[in-house]
Amino acid sequence: SGASPQKGSNRRIEREVMKELDKSGVQGVVKRNPTCADCGSPKVEWASINLGVVLCIECSGGHRNLGSHVSKVRSLFLDSSTWTPPQLALMTAVGNDLFNRHWEC
Repeated sequence: SGASPQKGSNRRIEREVMKELDKSGVQGVVKRNPTCADCGSPKVEWASINLGVVLCIECSGGHRNLGSHVSKVRSLFLDSSTWTPPQLALMTAVGNDLFNRHWEC
């Protein structure tokens, strides 16, 4: 018994999405999240790779102070060549809006 047609279709779609993420990379993340998740600044240079949000320099410092067990901060541009497809996928799947809708009171 092989994989169901739906599973095969889902894997194909997943591969296509990952290829598109590889092409757009960090620029695609910034395009989808053009402002800081915390303060709204348009000067985004950092991201929390485990929370899936884009940050400005000031707010990235606050995230670093939380500790890497809470927020893992990485440069969007200085570290752009080290971003993995799963990290890009998380940033695309979560993003600032979804994260803030979930966590804001």
